[in-house]
Amino acid sequence: MVRSIRYGCPVPQKHSRGFGQEQGIVSFSYPRAALAIPVGLKVFMSLKEIIFPRLASNDFHGGRIPIYGFCLMLLPITFRGLVHMLKADSGVNSIASIHLFAGDPDPNRVIHMFSSVGGLYQTIILLIYLVVLFRYRNLIPLMFVLMLVEVGFRIVVATIHPLTEEFYVRTPPGKYGNLPFGLLSVTMLYFTYRNCQRTSPREVGHELS
Repeated sequence: MVRSIRYGCPVPQKHSRGFGQEQGIVSFSYPRAALAIPVGLKVFMSLKEIIFPRLASNDFHGGRIPIYGFCLMLLPITFRGLVHMLKADSGVNSIASIHLFAGDPDPNRVIHMFSSVGGLYQTIILLIYLVVLFRYRNLIPLMFVLMLVEVGFRIVVATIHPLTEEFYVRTPPGKYGNLPFGLLSVTMLYFTYRNCQRTSPREVGHELS
């Protein structure tokens, strides 16, 4: 006897011949629509295990491309953090080409100070990235996610506090880097997921049981 399908549930069927009938075993046939949800859940659980591993270690199965990509992405982060923290104008005028403002006392010193504090935090985050690179490489996918989140918040901040053309001589280079940086983060996450699946094909998703 065949039961009807509801809410993507499998359809139980008894074997008409062979071993299944002799042992009284019931098999299940799954329609394709019903299989889509479990596969999606397996991919989600697999990504969760890759991004949030249970133990932090240097055992990384995402391949060499994500590691090289991570190192490449650290170059502009290093430059940006050190320039903002150490340069006299914090890169606000010499690199971002923001105009100098007149006033007494000098308002530019306040701007440079806050930008330098931002560079300090960027340098601290850089140190965390370096610790992950040399000691906890299985956290590299999580770092890609954090980089992607940072790009998103940069866009939000630029929308809330927009600087129009009268504030600078030319478009700051940081505006050109947000989109490529975000796309590179997503690409490296894809390569990490693909390589992890090839390394351990039986671990496509975590067990749901």
